[in-house]
Amino acid sequence: MEAWASWIDRFTLRLGRINSWMILGMVVGTALVAVLRYFFNLGWVWMQDLMIYLHALFFLGAVSFGLLRGGHVRVDLWYHTASPKAQARVDLLGCLGLLVPFCLLILYQSFPYVTSSWAVLEGSSETGGLPGVFLLKSLLLLFPLTLLLQGLSQSVKALLVLREG
Repeated sequence: MEAWASWIDRFTLRLGRINSWMILGMVVGTALVAVLRYFFNLGWVWMQDLMIYLHALFFLGAVSFGLLRGGHVRVDLWYHTASPKAQARVDLLGCLGLLVPFCLLILYQSFPYVTSSWAVLEGSSETGGLPGVFLLKSLLLLFPLTLLLQGLSQSVKALLVLREG
């Protein structure tokens, strides 16, 4: 189990590194859109769509990395002063009682939405927009799947702490 948790952590870390480079692309692309629009009176819908796609990909793809790094918001009234076993209990209960049901609900609710978009290969509703809206909507499935994977890893690590101390 520990090997699987380690593999998931490495996978999530790679996703996080890829996402960190996406920020650079978003910053450069957004600056380019602004400069072209305000200084040269030029603009293309596909460029704005691309920034929206990158933005969505970054945030939905980075959620599991945030969980790995402990970057998610937590009500930390006593957690930081609690013993490692108490922290592991909270982490395990949080994963099993909150994270897993939340991710399963998102998967359940998003699946028909995404499959209907794929069925028609949905494109942008804007003239000149990017054609791959169905790919963008697929992130609604990638997000809970990667979060579930990382939650599994966090749960395994919590179980190891509870078992071994």
